Amino acid sequence: MPLEQNLNEVQAQIGHPNQITSINPSLILLMVHIPHNWEDFLFSNADLADRVAKSMLHAVELCGGGSKPEALVLTTATTLAQQSVPPPHQPAVEAGANAEVLRLLRAGMPERAILHLISASPGKLDTSADALAALKQAGATEAELSAIVSQGAAPANAPPAITQTNSGPSLAETMKFIQDKLNGNSKMAFVAFVQDANNGSTGTTTLTNETSNVFADQSQCRISYHRKAAANGQTYKDENTALSLRDVQEIVVKPFEQYETEWKARNGEPNVIVTSTSPPTMVLVVRSPRGEEYFFPFTDANLADRVAKAMLHAVELCGGGSKPEPF
Repeated sequence: MPLEQNLNEVQAQIGHPNQITSINPSLILLMVHIPHNWEDFLFSNADLADRVAKSMLHAVELCGGGSKPEALVLTTATTLAQQSVPPPHQPAVEAGANAEVLRLLRAGMPERAILHLISASPGKLDTSADALAALKQAGATEAELSAIVSQGAAPANAPPAITQTNSGPSLAETMKFIQDKLNGNSKMAFVAFVQDANNGSTGTTTLTNETSNVFADQSQCRISYHRKAAANGQTYKDENTALSLRDVQEIVVKPFEQYETEWKARNGEPNVIVTSTSPPTMVLVVRSPRGEEYFFPFTDANLADRVAKAMLHAVELCGGGSKPEPF
């Protein structure tokens, strides 16, 4: 639960119901409930807290029972002062891809962002009655619930299906596809609509991005290019860049508003929320183990997914590089 909610409940229990606490900076409280007791862990890094939570859930499953947690709650403590504490969420099925959907629902992300996550998780979402009830309780719309059901996933405790592997296109074909598509998506402009959660004020930012001179070198497993980016007419990046496919930890595609809101939260502006873009814009983000990010925006969501799949295939063909941790 949010840390301030936990503190406020304690204040109420000891006779101080009128004392309201707010937390700054944003903190994460990971709580593991066991019969008649609980253990809690405090994080300032939301991504790390989420990964530790997933590894704990997986460890519980691998241990085959024993003293099973009744619930594992992971939420972000907001920085909004003087606001009433929301009611706690009821226990829910929050494993795997369902946990990611629930997290976006509770963060108030737009329906388009949640539908994209659902579409990118075929066969991974739990569609059991308990799981769907938990999603509905968290605020899932009918469109979101229908999208989850249409994925055709089995309940979380069903045995996984056997996946057939295929070598796919050659490295030369894959690298040429990446090079051609990135060069063909070289210039774009879009408007981001922004809201300040502290005071409710809104605004817009006009963004431009130009990716040029893309060269995908199969002999080096490297993609080099020039990127120029500006916000409201002010250039903030104009540089040559190269990324090694042997040193890729993660490749993700998500709506720009989700990416930018998460980026601002990680960089000290958790109150700034990007609500939408015009035209709707997706971003392909490539991350290295050293924390470097390579950013490619698209207005064509299907093209963004295809380029991401090609990059993932190229990483595999190049030997995998620095593989991501399991959680």
